Amino acid sequence: MLRLLYRLLLQQLDRYRTRIRASRQGVPRSSVRNILSRNKRTAAIAALVMSVLAGVAVFQQFELGLHIQSSDKSVADLTVELDFTIEPPLVAYMERWPAGVDIVEASGKVVQLAIINSLFVPHMQIVEPGSIIEVVNHDSILHNAHVLSENDTVFNVATPLKSISVRKPVTATGVLQIRCDLHPVMKGWLFVPPTEHYSIQADSSNVRWVNVTPGTYRVKAWQNGEYVSEEIVKLKPKDSKSIHLSSL
Repeated sequence: MLRLLYRLLLQQLDRYRTRIRASRQGVPRSSVRNILSRNKRTAAIAALVMSVLAGVAVFQQFELGLHIQSSDKSVADLTVELDFTIEPPLVAYMERWPAGVDIVEASGKVVQLAIINSLFVPHMQIVEPGSIIEVVNHDSILHNAHVLSENDTVFNVATPLKSISVRKPVTATGVLQIRCDLHPVMKGWLFVPPTEHYSIQADSSNVRWVNVTPGTYRVKAWQNGEYVSEEIVKLKPKDSKSIHLSSL
């Protein structure tokens, strides 16, 4: 729009210069004055419109700058010092506290959990929150997949026949235990990250999470099928804290 008005102004000025040259060649002065008047009005109007539009553009940029500045949230960071001596893998993660604040929405992603030779395969896997777990029994005997979040049942499905599959949504987060109530030695694990701040590692290296939204969290360390340590931490904007989790 500004470019169009600029071109219009140049065209009017060019016409003005052309008329002036014509007047010098004998065109009556009254005609020249009329031409000058019309071109001055046109130029003034174009300049006014350009000024208004330029002012609007500056205001929009200023408003955008305020919006960007106001949406820039202050964040925190947290370092977790881990001290564990038992076998890997070691899972450390943080979740909102109190638990259950965040609602797990269905993602529609299907993840398979197989039962082969009285084992849950894979023995442990990471699952996106809201995923659908498809339990498939490859054995010729009856099994069930009882999924628990600590002591609460997430779902419990039976697979009485070979190659029968059953689908259930994951409505919980954290480390979930899978067990077969008919065969107590059968155990497996699902890890559903409650937040983007988690780590799965083979040793006790420290973990540092940055860009954490301020709030209250429960930080957990899980290993060898148990919650071995946890701590509640409150993070304020621009906080930089450190906590220690240990199996000792």
